[in-house]
Amino acid sequence: MIRIAACAALFLAFVHGVEYSVETTTDGQIRIGGFYSGGGPMVDATVAVTRPNGDAVGGGTTDANGFVRLRLEPGDYAFRIDDGAGHRIDERFSLRPHQLDGRVRDLITEAGRAPTLLERLRTMPKWLTATIGIGVIVVLFALLRRLRRKPA
Repeated sequence: MIRIAACAALFLAFVHGVEYSVETTTDGQIRIGGFYSGGGPMVDATVAVTRPNGDAVGGGTTDANGFVRLRLEPGDYAFRIDDGAGHRIDERFSLRPHQLDGRVRDLITEAGRAPTLLERLRTMPKWLTATIGIGVIVVLFALLRRLRRKPA
Protein backbone atom coordinates (compact mmCIF):
# COMPACT_ATOMS: atom_id res chain seq x y z
CA MET A 1 0.00 0.00 0.00
CA ILE A 2 2.87 2.37 0.82
CA ARG A 3 4.39 1.66 -2.60
CA ILE A 4 1.17 2.60 -4.34
CA ALA A 5 0.94 5.84 -2.35
CA ALA A 6 4.58 6.68 -3.13
CA CYS A 7 4.06 5.99 -6.83
CA ALA A 8 0.90 8.10 -6.87
CA ALA A 9 2.72 10.97 -5.15
CA LEU A 10 5.56 10.73 -7.67
CA PHE A 11 3.05 10.76 -10.52
CA LEU A 12 1.17 13.78 -9.18
CA ALA A 13 4.39 15.68 -8.55
CA PHE A 14 5.49 15.03 -12.11
CA VAL A 15 2.21 16.09 -13.71
CA HIS A 16 1.52 19.14 -11.48
CA GLY A 17 4.03 21.93 -11.91
CA VAL A 18 4.49 25.66 -11.76
CA GLU A 19 5.19 28.33 -14.33
CA TYR A 20 6.38 31.91 -14.14
CA SER A 21 6.62 35.17 -16.03
CA VAL A 22 8.85 38.22 -15.73
CA GLU A 23 7.68 41.35 -17.54
CA THR A 24 8.25 45.07 -17.64
CA THR A 25 5.22 47.28 -17.20
CA THR A 26 4.17 50.56 -18.79
CA ASP A 27 5.10 52.43 -15.59
CA GLY A 28 8.69 51.11 -15.53
CA GLN A 29 8.21 48.39 -12.94
CA ILE A 30 9.01 44.70 -13.14
CA ARG A 31 6.16 42.25 -12.71
CA ILE A 32 7.09 38.73 -11.56
CA GLY A 33 4.33 36.13 -11.55
CA GLY A 34 3.92 32.54 -10.48
CA PHE A 35 1.21 30.16 -11.70
CA TYR A 36 0.24 26.54 -11.24
CA SER A 37 0.34 24.40 -14.37
CA GLY A 38 -3.46 24.34 -14.39
CA GLY A 39 -3.46 28.12 -14.92
CA GLY A 40 -4.31 29.28 -11.41
CA PRO A 41 -2.21 32.05 -9.82
CA MET A 42 0.14 31.39 -6.91
CA VAL A 43 -1.70 33.72 -4.52
CA ASP A 44 0.11 34.98 -1.39
CA ALA A 45 3.38 33.36 -2.43
CA THR A 46 6.63 34.86 -1.17
CA VAL A 47 8.89 36.41 -3.82
CA ALA A 48 12.55 37.19 -3.13
CA VAL A 49 14.75 38.94 -5.71
CA THR A 50 18.53 38.93 -5.38
CA ARG A 51 21.63 39.81 -7.34
CA PRO A 52 23.61 36.80 -8.64
CA ASN A 53 25.96 37.15 -5.62
CA GLY A 54 22.99 36.64 -3.26
CA ASP A 55 22.46 40.26 -2.15
CA ALA A 56 18.75 40.86 -1.56
CA VAL A 57 17.28 43.70 -3.65
CA GLY A 58 13.53 43.31 -3.22
CA GLY A 59 10.59 41.07 -2.79
CA GLY A 60 7.05 40.83 -1.63
CA THR A 61 3.92 38.69 -1.66
CA THR A 62 2.00 37.87 -4.82
CA ASP A 63 -1.43 39.41 -5.29
CA ALA A 64 -4.72 37.72 -6.27
CA ASN A 65 -3.44 37.43 -9.86
CA GLY A 66 -0.14 35.80 -8.81
CA PHE A 67 2.05 38.87 -9.41
CA VAL A 68 4.35 41.09 -7.40
CA ARG A 69 5.60 44.44 -8.75
CA LEU A 70 9.06 45.85 -8.06
CA ARG A 71 11.21 48.76 -9.16
CA LEU A 72 14.64 47.47 -10.18
CA GLU A 73 17.69 49.02 -11.76
CA PRO A 74 19.14 47.42 -14.90
CA GLY A 75 21.26 44.37 -14.12
CA ASP A 76 21.20 40.62 -13.59
CA TYR A 77 18.86 39.10 -11.04
CA ALA A 78 17.72 35.82 -9.55
CA PHE A 79 14.32 35.26 -7.97
CA ARG A 80 12.48 32.69 -5.91
CA ILE A 81 8.73 32.27 -5.69
CA ASP A 82 7.61 29.99 -2.87
CA ASP A 83 3.97 29.27 -2.03
CA GLY A 84 4.86 27.57 1.27
CA ALA A 85 3.11 24.36 0.20
CA GLY A 86 5.99 22.74 -1.68
CA HIS A 87 5.85 24.67 -4.96
CA ARG A 88 8.93 26.76 -5.61
CA ILE A 89 10.41 28.51 -8.64
CA ASP A 90 14.08 29.52 -8.80
CA GLU A 91 15.02 31.43 -11.94
CA ARG A 92 17.17 34.24 -13.32
CA PHE A 93 16.62 37.18 -15.64
CA SER A 94 18.48 40.20 -16.97
CA LEU A 95 17.10 43.71 -17.14
CA ARG A 96 18.68 46.10 -19.66
CA PRO A 97 18.19 49.90 -19.73
CA HIS A 98 16.34 49.87 -23.07
CA GLN A 99 13.76 47.46 -21.61
CA LEU A 100 12.51 50.17 -19.22
CA ASP A 101 11.06 52.25 -22.07
CA GLY A 102 7.43 52.03 -20.97
CA ARG A 103 6.52 49.07 -23.18
CA VAL A 104 5.37 45.74 -21.79
CA ARG A 105 8.12 43.20 -22.47
CA ASP A 106 8.53 39.52 -21.61
CA LEU A 107 12.07 39.47 -20.21
CA ILE A 108 12.41 35.68 -20.38
CA THR A 109 11.47 35.36 -24.07
CA GLU A 110 13.28 38.53 -25.04
CA ALA A 111 16.53 37.21 -23.57
CA GLY A 112 16.66 34.75 -26.47
CA ARG A 113 18.03 31.93 -24.41
CA ALA A 114 17.18 28.35 -25.25
CA PRO A 115 14.59 26.85 -22.89
CA THR A 116 15.93 24.50 -20.24
CA LEU A 117 14.83 20.87 -20.09
CA LEU A 118 12.50 21.71 -17.18
CA GLU A 119 10.93 24.58 -19.14
CA ARG A 120 10.36 22.25 -22.10
CA LEU A 121 8.75 19.68 -19.79
CA ARG A 122 6.43 22.37 -18.39
CA THR A 123 5.11 23.18 -21.86
CA MET A 124 4.49 19.57 -22.91
CA PRO A 125 0.85 18.49 -23.33
CA LYS A 126 -0.68 17.06 -20.15
CA TRP A 127 -1.45 13.71 -21.81
CA LEU A 128 2.23 13.33 -22.69
CA THR A 129 3.50 14.21 -19.21
CA ALA A 130 0.95 11.78 -17.74
CA THR A 131 2.11 9.03 -20.11
CA ILE A 132 5.76 9.65 -19.23
CA GLY A 133 4.89 9.70 -15.53
CA ILE A 134 3.08 6.36 -15.78
CA GLY A 135 6.03 4.94 -17.73
CA VAL A 136 8.47 6.04 -15.04
CA ILE A 137 6.30 4.47 -12.34
CA VAL A 138 6.06 1.18 -14.25
CA VAL A 139 9.82 1.03 -14.80
CA LEU A 140 10.55 1.83 -11.13
CA PHE A 141 8.05 -0.78 -9.99
CA ALA A 142 9.63 -3.40 -12.28
CA LEU A 143 13.11 -2.56 -11.01
CA LEU A 144 12.02 -2.79 -7.38
CA ARG A 145 10.31 -6.08 -8.04
CA ARG A 146 13.40 -7.48 -9.74
CA LEU A 147 15.65 -6.33 -6.89
CA ARG A 148 13.41 -7.98 -4.30
CA ARG A 149 13.37 -11.28 -6.18
CA LYS A 150 15.42 -13.87 -4.30
CA PRO A 151 18.26 -15.60 -6.16
CA ALA A 152 17.50 -19.22 -7.08
